[in-house]
Formats: sequence, structure tokens, C-alpha cells
Amino acid sequence: MKFFGSIQDFSAQLWREVALPNQFSATTGSNTKLFEIIKFKERLEHLGTIYMPYTFHSYWFDDSNIQGLIKSMSEEKKKKFGCDVKSIEWKDYIVNVHIPGLRRHILKEKGLSEM
Repeated sequence: MKFFGSIQDFSAQLWREVALPNQFSATTGSNTKLFEIIKFKERLEHLGTIYMPYTFHSYWFDDSNIQGLIKSMSEEKKKKFGCDVKSIEWKDYIVNVHIPGLRRHILKEKGLSEM
């Protein structure tokens, strides 16, 4: 895994890893291929910008207030309000909720409105 200090570093790496190697093979083909490569790079940069607040900064999350709240709740209320983050199936959430929502609402991919 590679970490970047800025969105500019991320963009430069995309150019080196995605655009440049494919650009030379695209020049023997059509301009359409080069256009597709550039659009793909731009989409990756857009995602990098969207996730920048989460990926280019160091944060410390303190959940002591919610943990205190959970401890003070009766078992009945714990079941009713279900606020235990440990119970979240993260892989399922990322694959079945987050990624489809990102594709549909942020990337505006066609054909996903039926999902």
C-alpha cells in the first residue's frame, strides 16, 4: 500500500502508473483509447478528492461518550437502539451499500438506478 502526502502526489502517481504506460500503447490505436485513459485517470482523481478528508489527514476518534451511553442502557434499550459499532458487518456494508451508492450518486454511473 502506498500513502500520499497530498492530492497532487496522488495525481502524479496516477499519471505515472495509469496514464503514461497506456498512453504509448494508445498512440498506435485511436484517440478514443487515449481519451478513455484520461477520463479514467480523472475519475480516480475525483475519488481521491472525495476521500481526501479521510485519507490525507490523521484523526483521533473518541467514542467514550457513546460507550458510556451504551453502558447506561438497559438490555431492552440496547436491543431496540442497536448502537454497537462492533456489530456492523463492514465488508457487507462496503460492498453492498457504500460502493453501489458511490457509483450511483457520486460517479453517476448509468444503469445503476434500478439497483
